[in-house]
Amino acid sequence: MLNKIKTFWQEEEGMGTVEILMIVGVLVAIAVFFRKTINVWVTRLVSGADPAIQKSDDLPEVVH
Repeated sequence: MLNKIKTFWQEEEGMGTVEILMIVGVLVAIAVFFRKTINVWVTRLVSGADPAIQKSDDLPEVVH
């Protein structure tokens, strides 16, 4: 029984998948934890882009 446990512990197949899943899990946890901060940042970013877009409508057309 102890030998089977040692063999299972030393098995490395699928470890890459486990590592990727752990990284994704950590990123999701960070996003959930900081969701309000991220939401405020995106809202400010988008609202700051609107005046820039309106300003670009006032520019004269460039003819090639």
